[in-house]
This record gives sequence, structure tokens and C-alpha cells, in this order.
Amino acid sequence: MALTPQCQKVVAYIERWGSLNSIEAITHYGITRLAARIHDLKYTNRAMKAVPAENAAKGFVKYVPDFEQRRANLKRRMYEELETADGIRLAELHVKYAAKFSLMNIKEREHA
Repeated sequence: MALTPQCQKVVAYIERWGSLNSIEAITHYGITRLAARIHDLKYTNRAMKAVPAENAAKGFVKYVPDFEQRRANLKRRMYEELETADGIRLAELHVKYAAKFSLMNIKEREHA
């Protein structure tokens, strides 16, 4: 699934700065429906989640990577591919997903 240009901007910003809130999204990109863009990312390997923003009004959130959801999405895709694989393709998929999970663990440690 290809990401929309707005989703690409959201992902790039969060990867660079660690989080994004509604005011930043409007200011930098003119994205007025940030929660909708975050929802678009929910079932991708770029899933995000809302967390309370520190030093902000009650109910104000920022969005950060949701590694738990990303891991679940990756696991679901892995099982879908493994169901139909056999022989050498099965071994290739194990290597592919081992690398993806390792990379995700590295990114999660970097974000913490």
C-alpha cells in the first residue's frame, strides 16, 4: 500500500523529530486532519499512536511511533506469506522477516 503524500510527510517528520502534534502538522505542512492521517497509518509498518503531550492543555496529544502495532502488523503479514510458501521461498521469508524485526527493534531502541 502506497502512502499518501500527507502520510509520507507525517512519517518523515516523526522519524526525524520523534513526535508530531496538530499545531506542528498545520504549521509545517498544512495538515489539518492529523488524526485521520494517523488512522491511515494504523495497519502499516509506520503505525503511530497518541500520547499525552507534556506541558500542554488536557487532551492535547502528540503522535509517536507505535512499535507494538507495527510488530503486530508485520507478524500478520509474515504469517500470510508463510501460509503459501514452501521450500526455498520459506527460508527466504524467514530471513526477510528476521531482518525486518531486527530493524524494528533497533528503531524502537533509538526512539526510546
